[in-house]
Amino acid sequence: MGKPEMTRDELLHKLATLESKLWQAQKLSGTPHKKAGWWRQLLVTAVLVLVVVILLPGASHALSLEQEVLVGLKGVMVMVEDLNPAAERLGLSKDQIQTDVELRLRGAGIKVLREKEMFQIPGYPRLYVNVNTIISEVPVCAFSIRVELKEFIKLANGMDATGVVWQVSSVGIGGMNKISKIRSYVSDEVDKFINDYLAANPK
Repeated sequence: MGKPEMTRDELLHKLATLESKLWQAQKLSGTPHKKAGWWRQLLVTAVLVLVVVILLPGASHALSLEQEVLVGLKGVMVMVEDLNPAAERLGLSKDQIQTDVELRLRGAGIKVLREKEMFQIPGYPRLYVNVNTIISEVPVCAFSIRVELKEFIKLANGMDATGVVWQVSSVGIGGMNKISKIRSYVSDEVDKFINDYLAANPK
């Protein structure tokens, strides 16, 4: 397990203790007032060292669980599931969503894998995009968006299975104008994956 992060109060207590010890050492050594600046400089240096020692190790353990599963990920293959034919007739396109997602990933520096490349990476990482729509005669459009990172994992019994290791989802409802906005809503969910990926794999 990683070193637990130090709270603000604990850090302030350590700094106060250090300052007190340095002050006592100054009194015992009989340091003249004109040399007090040297001790003050020593105190500042000690504080900076303490902050680096305490805070930097903790920062490496600040990732969330959703981010930790993305550490070392070499790329993803994008797979958009089939859409409701009624939504397609209203202008929503599976190919458009596929292109939107791939361009967004590439723009963030995340490698988009071809099928052959995907099978060369452990876990065969696939980023699934699912858009479900229900269109009524009112007319009203209800939709759900789900973005999942799926990988092959090994179960405790030794069997291989497909597991969802990262996911986000959202739902919405509104007039028919919502159809034209679904692509931007998908991009919003993909951005959440991008943000977690970049946090887990800083450049």
